Amino acid sequence: QSELDYISQCILDYPHIETGGQLFGFWTTDGIPVVLFAIGPGENANHEVAFFNQDVDYLVRVGQILITRYGLQHIGEWHSHHQLGLARPSGHDASTMVNCIRRQNLRQFLLCIGNCTDTASELNAYNFTQSAGHDYVRAAWDIKEGESPFRALIESDPDLFRILTNPKTKHPSHG
Repeated sequence: QSELDYISQCILDYPHIETGGQLFGFWTTDGIPVVLFAIGPGENANHEVAFFNQDVDYLVRVGQILITRYGLQHIGEWHSHHQLGLARPSGHDASTMVNCIRRQNLRQFLLCIGNCTDTASELNAYNFTQSAGHDYVRAAWDIKEGESPFRALIESDPDLFRILTNPKTKHPSHG
């Protein structure tokens, strides 16, 4: 629940332009993604009406610590289509996922697409696999109540505390 709330806050920070971040956790042996920690946009991310690019230096710095110190895997990405009315991946999004899977030689990758009004957000999950190409599958949420065991641990890490960006919106709101 904490990671869904965090993403909601990030989306509500940018109700009229795209924003995004990355998802860390692991894949079960059945191919189900388990999200344990989400990050939002870095300070130098590119937010536009119909485009988002993460601050690559931010992603590399945070990602290296999450992977090496906490044993998390980079399992996916999330970004918003804010109020564009597109709750699924665009053609560009699908191509980006297929290219990412191919370049990184991954079996699968998760993409979450957020939408919002001025006061509430929603998030839809899609699984992409190496074998399916552009044919992604919508994933169902199984939300576990409470805070991820990694959220407090990571936010108290002095190295990450100086790097991590936090949403300005203080309360999540799910549509």
